Amino acid sequence: MRQQGWFLDVGKFDLRSFDGGKNWYAVNRKEDGSVIIEGPAEELFPGVIARIEAMDKLGEYVKKNGPINLSGKNAAEGLNLLNKAGFTVEKSSK
Repeated sequence: MRQQGWFLDVGKFDLRSFDGGKNWYAVNRKEDGSVIIEGPAEELFPGVIARIEAMDKLGEYVKKNGPINLSGKNAAEGLNLLNKAGFTVEKSSK
């Protein structure tokens, strides 16, 4: 299994799991194509797995319920999902 991405506070990451997602490792690919395991993902990028899972949950919510609405009956749930995924929502001063 593989997860790749970029978070502002983490930077670029490339993660691999060799046991179906139980344990994740940060890896780097060398120019010759070989893959170097740098260490456990959570040690190198604390919180990255929780954020990836939160992004997945956010995507699942939107597929099922449509776009996040920041007002109305589902606003609190939407804001909570956004916050867990690493987003900070502030009201515009405009």
